[in-house]
Amino acid sequence: MIARRTSAWTLPALLVVAAACSDETTEPNALNTEIDAAEAQFLAVEMESLMDGVLGDVFGFQGIGLTGSAAPSSTAMPSSTTTFEFERTRTCRIDGQIVVTGAGTFIVDGEARTMEMSVAGTKSLEDCAFQKEDIVYTINGGSEWDAYWKMGGEQRLEAEWNTTGSFTVTTSDDRTEDCDFELHTVWDPETKSIHTTGEFCGVEVDRVWTHGHDRDRDGDRGGHHNGRGG
Repeated sequence: MIARRTSAWTLPALLVVAAACSDETTEPNALNTEIDAAEAQFLAVEMESLMDGVLGDVFGFQGIGLTGSAAPSSTAMPSSTTTFEFERTRTCRIDGQIVVTGAGTFIVDGEARTMEMSVAGTKSLEDCAFQKEDIVYTINGGSEWDAYWKMGGEQRLEAEWNTTGSFTVTTSDDRTEDCDFELHTVWDPETKSIHTTGEFCGVEVDRVWTHGHDRDRDGDRGGHHNGRGG
């Protein structure tokens, strides 16, 4: 009778312990399906640095087309206001591409010797891949953006842009997540750095990074330019 009593009380206890062990095993796996804070910060900067390169390329193209130089001259130049449209295809870090299209206004102030650009458009990410340590992140999605850029002499005086969109990120360690993001990026002419804030995959972003972070490893694939002045 004692043996039977011990067996009867032990079985439920064992079931509880087994259930607890099962929960401890599966819960971390569920949590690990999400992009963590460090990964979100990394991907936000990588995407914004590519956009910085595209905007710089568009500004330089418009400046050369209107004045013969990508930067305002130290001598007098004619003032003008020009509208333009553009499309750029740019390679991502590891593989894939981003396609950026937009339209805007380019203003040359001959007296102040400055050039400025206000532009807005869309951006698509097509199997756009980045790598952090041993993990590759592949992104597919799209966004809308707007930007302002101003040069004086050889100096970038002002630059800022906003990007809002959504995408799916797939990782090489078999994670997939659908994300929304809203980022604001500003150039600081004093420190020659760029500050990105906002939200990315539910993570608050607040990162300062250096201009030229995205200097291509594979180069720009070129693109299509059209419209007045480009």
